[in-house]
Amino acid sequence: MDNLIRIFKSVANGKRVRMLNLLDRKSERTISDLADELRLPYQTVARNLSILSNAGLVKVRTHYGVAHYSINRDERQKYAWRILATIADYYKERK
Repeated sequence: MDNLIRIFKSVANGKRVRMLNLLDRKSERTISDLADELRLPYQTVARNLSILSNAGLVKVRTHYGVAHYSINRDERQKYAWRILATIADYYKERK
């Protein structure tokens, strides 16, 4: 139950949902990449990625000292992706 609460809290923020959408379109991104694309401060992106990582929605891979973030497609996260699909459908209907 605690994991579901973390997931709901993490996707209750529009910035984090936008980050997930960007990560879903490309395989990996660095914090700098996301900050540039979202036009947000580096620290804001880093803090929000940490929240998404703690909820298990993103995973991090370090390569030569640079963190690369990607969507965590682990089977254990299937409920998280159902939640995100519902949110995406909601926004599509509002347009």
